[in-house]
Amino acid sequence: MYGGSDDINWVGFGIFAVSLLVIVGAWFLARPLFLRPVASLMGKVSK
Repeated sequence: MYGGSDDINWVGFGIFAVSLLVIVGAWFLARPLFLRPVASLMGKVSK
């Protein structure tokens, strides 16, 4: 996924670093505190 080019430069590292930040952010947002309001839009949410 990150090896689409054989060039040696910092662009690939930048893309990799940004993708890691997106993964970590999604991991923190995948908590019940954040998911419960979204799920309640679809119906009743219980514990």
